[in-house]
Amino acid sequence: MMILRRIVSVFLFAVGWFAVSAGATSAAEIRDEEYGYSLTMPSFPSLGPREVYQRWSFLAPADGDFSANVNLQIHTFKTTRDEFIAQSEAQFAKDKFKINSKTLREVDGRPAVVFDYEWEANSVALRFLCLAVVEAERVLLVTCTSKAAAFDKYEPEFKKAIDSFRLKK
Repeated sequence: MMILRRIVSVFLFAVGWFAVSAGATSAAEIRDEEYGYSLTMPSFPSLGPREVYQRWSFLAPADGDFSANVNLQIHTFKTTRDEFIAQSEAQFAKDKFKINSKTLREVDGRPAVVFDYEWEANSVALRFLCLAVVEAERVLLVTCTSKAAAFDKYEPEFKKAIDSFRLKK
């Protein structure tokens, strides 16, 4: 698992370096006051229809074979909140996810939903807190994941991340 993380880290660094060295311009900067650094995020080509792009991912220190994490995916397709919920619940049922809760909300006037669910992957029981914000041609998906047994430890930070998510347009 550690080798896989290093390979992924090297790959992400190489992709970011290539994008910056190829003349791409940045759209955002991350500032981390806790650890004392900032990072300009690379700007990649626009997505086409029906594509998924993971814009960022933050990993907690490893807990054995898993790192709790928070990530943002951008799904480019036209849907409504009700359609997204129905599709998600159908997928959850098919893959035997356990839904703990579903909460409707809005984020900056856009329809959104928060799911709390559990699932087992590679014999590891996981728990997820997920915010989906539905816009005209895309869904912004913030997913927080930890081992199910450690969820209480991470839940305050997960909720803080989800509650702080805002649209900037």
